[in-house]
Amino acid sequence: MILRQFAQAPATHAAINTTFAPTQMFASDTPNVLPDEVTANINVRMLPGITSAQVVEHIRRVIDDARIKLRIVQAAEATGIASTVSPAYQQLSQSIRQVFDQVLAAPGLVIPATDSRHYQALALQTYRFLPIKVGKQDLNRFHGRDERIAKTAYRDMIRFYYQYLINSTAPAVSPQRICELMRAFKQRVFAI
Repeated sequence: MILRQFAQAPATHAAINTTFAPTQMFASDTPNVLPDEVTANINVRMLPGITSAQVVEHIRRVIDDARIKLRIVQAAEATGIASTVSPAYQQLSQSIRQVFDQVLAAPGLVIPATDSRHYQALALQTYRFLPIKVGKQDLNRFHGRDERIAKTAYRDMIRFYYQYLINSTAPAVSPQRICELMRAFKQRVFAI
């Protein structure tokens, strides 16, 4: 049922499938000259469990033309799936519930590429989470015109990180010290 629902909207469809997005195409410099060569860059976001070799093979099969050459410009395998029973996930989930009323914390796929891929060799578990509420109207603004988040979303994000710091550092750092640091941080942020 969930997969059927996700498949109906582009934003959630991308969370359950490997995606292919042609991002650049180059051909003739002028409209009345046939090009000697045409190139296209395709940005691929792989679903965990899919390899870059499988992606290349899929593209070859779809194109089905030996004259077209494929070249991988940059490749990274899909990141691993982090545990939902680890203490780190439990702290993250607890912090989400404490800040966002009536929100269920559930694992999912983060569609955009994040810097977490660079830490796969260093960390046993990598969690990607941005604590902002996003409405349908916000989706088209990501990396587009008028990219922004609401002030309330920004404040909720600060509240989340504050709570997460308390949950993840206790008892190593006293809540009083965290409060002092966050008060100083808030004064700087909200003074902007």
